Amino acid sequence: MMSPELIILDEPTSELDPIGKEEVFAAVRRLRDRYNATIIMIEHAVEQLAEFADRILMMDDGHIVAQGSPGELFRDVDLFHHTGGERLPQVAELLFMLEQDGCVPPGDFSPYENEALAVITRLLEAAGE
Repeated sequence: MMSPELIILDEPTSELDPIGKEEVFAAVRRLRDRYNATIIMIEHAVEQLAEFADRILMMDDGHIVAQGSPGELFRDVDLFHHTGGERLPQVAELLFMLEQDGCVPPGDFSPYENEALAVITRLLEAAGE
């Protein structure tokens, strides 16, 4: 119990403000790193999950409808629009729309905030030249 190999959390950030959510994710990261534990987290905070998870399973009406890495799963915009559940991380949705409009090459898509911001910054710098 003092050195867990597996930690299961059911909506640990429910009803928390953004600062509280960040604190919970930071604590879970420390537990994961300290004990090299597998974390199973049922969570709706997709922005944080994109940065945190190695693998995500998406459920709708009690059934697994998709699974994969954040880069794979958050690329499927239609999946999120048709399940009626959570929205994509905003940066993933923005890059997807820019890709659909031909402004961003498919290889530049990322659900990770820092990577997405770098892509958007390059795009804006190129437009300003």
